[in-house]
Amino acid sequence: MIGRKIYALGRKGIRAHFGQNGEDILIKPYLRKFSRAHYLDLGAHHPFRFSNTALLWMNGWHGVNVDANPRSIEIFSKKRKSDTSIHAAIVTHKEHTEGTKEVIFYLDANEIGSSRNQISARGSTQPTRRDQVQIKVPAMTVEEILFACDLEQTEYLNVDLEGIDEKIIREFDFENFRPTVITIEDHQSCIEHVISSPISDYMFAKDYALVARCFMTSVFAKK
Repeated sequence: MIGRKIYALGRKGIRAHFGQNGEDILIKPYLRKFSRAHYLDLGAHHPFRFSNTALLWMNGWHGVNVDANPRSIEIFSKKRKSDTSIHAAIVTHKEHTEGTKEVIFYLDANEIGSSRNQISARGSTQPTRRDQVQIKVPAMTVEEILFACDLEQTEYLNVDLEGIDEKIIREFDFENFRPTVITIEDHQSCIEHVISSPISDYMFAKDYALVARCFMTSVFAKK
């Protein structure tokens, strides 16, 4: 077995990736024409572990990383200093208009004050275990994120927001921003359901094609 692995490495048969399920490998062909560009990662989690943007960053890209977990943003700020990393919970325009200024976020107790270079959980807006603690996270809309970062264009958009992905993508400013590639979580049980899902229907209407599917992530490319 070791001999086979060495042979594969020698033949360049093994490819490294950071995405949890290889999403970063799937998007690579559609972004190859850009030597350097920008990304927007909503629900970024970690600069390398399960990151869809790590390979882009390593190839000279820069971008904006947003996560509700303060430990995530602390690590991003240390490891990807050329990026802009924002501690915030993404909310809809309606929630923002109705006065939502912060979101209660449940975080594993061992994340608080952790000095590790990896985080063990994303946390959630609902308690999942008894040993979790509550923290208050500033609420921002995607529009506010784009304005605050003065981002003129983004060629890659990743949306991984634990259940509100459809709501947020429907509010994205496609009039002024047309990412070349968009990855978004869409929890469907089979390909037939993916193709006819509300997220896919909306993306088709915005003139995007469904070009790949990786576990629960749909990959859309601008036509």
